Parts: sequence; C-alpha cells; structure tokens
Amino acid sequence: MSVNFTQNFHESGINVIRIRDDKFKSNYICIRLVTPIDAKKSPRNSLTIDLLTMSNSACPTREQLEESLADLYGVSLGSCSYRMADYQMCELSAVFLADDCTIGGEVISDKAAEILRCCIFEPHFENGCFSEKYFRIRKQSQLDAIRSIINEKRQYAMQRAFSEIFRGEPIALSTLGTIEETESITLPELTESYRDLLKNAAVTITIGGTDIPDSVCDMLCESFAKFNPHRDMPIDYYRSSPCKAETLYLSEQLDVRQCKLVMAFKSPKTNIYADKVMSVLLGGCPTSKLHINVREKLSLCYYCSARLIEGKGTLIVDSGLDKENIKTTQEEILRQLDAVASGDFTDEELENVKLLMCSAFRSNYDNLADIDDWYYLQMLRGTSYSPDEVCDILRALTREEIIESAKGFKPDTVYVLEPLQGGEKQ
Repeated sequence: MSVNFTQNFHESGINVIRIRDDKFKSNYICIRLVTPIDAKKSPRNSLTIDLLTMSNSACPTREQLEESLADLYGVSLGSCSYRMADYQMCELSAVFLADDCTIGGEVISDKAAEILRCCIFEPHFENGCFSEKYFRIRKQSQLDAIRSIINEKRQYAMQRAFSEIFRGEPIALSTLGTIEETESITLPELTESYRDLLKNAAVTITIGGTDIPDSVCDMLCESFAKFNPHRDMPIDYYRSSPCKAETLYLSEQLDVRQCKLVMAFKSPKTNIYADKVMSVLLGGCPTSKLHINVREKLSLCYYCSARLIEGKGTLIVDSGLDKENIKTTQEEILRQLDAVASGDFTDEELENVKLLMCSAFRSNYDNLADIDDWYYLQMLRGTSYSPDEVCDILRALTREEIIESAKGFKPDTVYVLEPLQGGEKQ
C-alpha cells in the first residue's frame, strides 16, 4: 500500500502526524486533545468538544456555518470524546475535497482548515461565554447520551463493571459523567473548562491526504502556542491494572429480562499482538471458543464475546443469558480460557484467526480516519508499524506465545446484572 507516514514535534510541543496516500480524493485534519480522565473535568470536556462544532465567531449560527461548509464542496466537521485507557480523547476533525479535484483547481484546503481553526480558537461568545442557546442544546444531547447508556443494558452493565474492575483508576470513570454532574454544569464553568483544555491538554494534529500545504499545520500549531507556548504532557498509556488478590463477585438487580454477565481477567505482563490474537481466538470472532462452545454447542447464552483492554492488561468477557445459566456460564468461560492456556486449539483455528485479523487490519487502508487512528495508536505504543507489517508480526507468532498469553490472565472481577427478585421482568 502506498501510505507514507511521518511524525515530528512542533517547537511548541505539539505532535504532528502526516499521512499521505494518493488514492484518496479527499483531505483530512484531525486534532486530538488528550487529558487524564477526571470526574469533574471530563464531563465538561465532552460537552465542550461537541459545542465547538456548532458555530464560530465568523459564523455565529449553525445555519451560517453549514452554508460556509457547503460553499467549500461540503466540508464535513466532526467531534467526539471517548475513553482510551486512563485518558480522555477529545477529537475535532474536518474532511474536505482535495484541491486537485475541485473545479478549475480551486484551493480550498486552507479555507477548510481556517473554519476548523476558527471553531476551536474563536468560538461564538455572548457576554464572554459560549452561546446560551447552543449550550442548552448540547447539554441536553449529553444528558440523552447518559440516559441511553442506562436504557441499553449491555452498555450499562459494562460501565458498572468497569467501575469495579478498575476501582481507583481513571478508566473506571465515564467521560460523560452522571446526569447530576452534567445538569450542574454552568455556562461560565464550561467556558473556563474550554480555556483549560486548550492550555493543558496534550495535542496531536494529523494531516492526511495529498495536497495540504505546510502553512495549514503551522497555523494550527501557532494557535495552540498562544494558549501554551511550551506544551509537555507525556502520555503514560500502558499502565497495567493490578489484579485483585481475591476475585470480586458482585451483582445488581434491575427490571430486566436478560441477565448480563461481565468477567474480567488481568495479566501483569503484556505481549500486545499475542494478547490480541489470544482474545480473538477465545471470543472475538464467529469461530472463537466462546461462540462455538458456550453459545452454540451448550446454548448457555445469547451472546458471549471477549475483548482486550489495551493499555490496562485486562481481558473482558461479557455475555447475555438467562438467570438459571449464570453459574454454568461462568464455569464454562473459565474452562475455555484454560483450554487456550493448555494449547487446546488447532493450528487451523490459529491460522484462521490470524487471517481474520489481518483482513480487519488491512481495511484501515480504506479510510483516512481509520488509518489515522491506526497510526495514532502505533505512536502510543512507541512504534510505527503499517497494517501489513503488523500482519507479518501476527503470522510469526507461535502457539507457545498464544498459550503464554492465556496463562497470564487471572480472574479479577465477576459482575452480574439480573432481574429484580419477585418483580415483573421487562
């Protein structure tokens, strides 16, 4: 694949990633603001990052901003906030047509970048604060998002389990906060949090595509430098979560029909790619041991999957099941993990998992945002492997390395969400 990846640091301490791939007809700018998860600050950061794409000083209304974006062949602005290990990732992005694809070769990359810059650094303020109207809209959106977690029981169970699996660690907290925390946010507080985020967050700027001039990157870096000319916040992404001396068992009752079971296993040593292959072999694909044995052969649950929490040395297995199957399902999940640790899998099973993962990795080449996410994670690992290079690493992994990975994971927490006793199941 013809992907060219480079990374360097601006004199202000901002990390700059450049990704060039001539097959794309669009360009991409992504700005990541990274800060430790904090019970008070994170909900405000989530609200702030969504608010920034509503308007700016040059386009004070959403309608005016949409018109400006449409005039540039439909620039797409995006924002999101999510949890990655112990950090909150706040992202603002712009996707726009490459200059050599416009009518008559019109240059729009600098104009699109200016709109993004203006949204971030020159938001529309009223009396020194964000717009009251858009503040209310985005605040309601965040409240709706929190309520949707409560209503989606698999997601709710996972969040509740996280709070116990990682108790005392930043990852245990939701970046959205609680309903009460979000409702209590005031406009002046949010405006102050916005300035704090721009001043203190670690910043990575990704420039992706074919023809974005260096001046665009310089413009964005200089804008951040006005808030903090010497930014230095190291990201300690890989901090394994300590395993509990004794497995923690806890349950919660709600008006539910289908029970949720979340089991966590932790390992003090990590081999990133061996752990990834092991987790997929255990429960990350339709031919995995959990899917074939626990769900299909024994019919113990409606779903059963495993995933690795990279950076925390933690393996999560979650399933949806009937109450009478809880104990048996727990035992069978442990049995399947022991089977992998004992080498009870065929070379064909292992090869199929590697092929599946390589196919998924190579799909990152199809989208600039995906290839950006790929290289950003590589940067956090201290490497710069392409998807093809990682596929070579996967192919070289031995049975013994997968077995050693499985042996390292020990039971940490078991969380069960079950129906109310004697109550009506809904």
